[in-house]
Amino acid sequence: MLGTDPTPDACLGYFCQFEEAFRAAARAKILRKRIPVATNLHLTSRDIARKLLEAEQIERGERP
Repeated sequence: MLGTDPTPDACLGYFCQFEEAFRAAARAKILRKRIPVATNLHLTSRDIARKLLEAEQIERGERP
């Protein structure tokens, strides 16, 4: 998602900047896939990008 081979610090910084999108992507996947509590899951860049795009659309007053 960062477009390069990022450092661990760059990854952490990106997560901190967009933590809400990461959490929203996880919630959506858990609900969609009916993942049980305390189960690990894999978020893809597509999962996260979807939530980032939705946030941008909402900011502009559009519906996702």
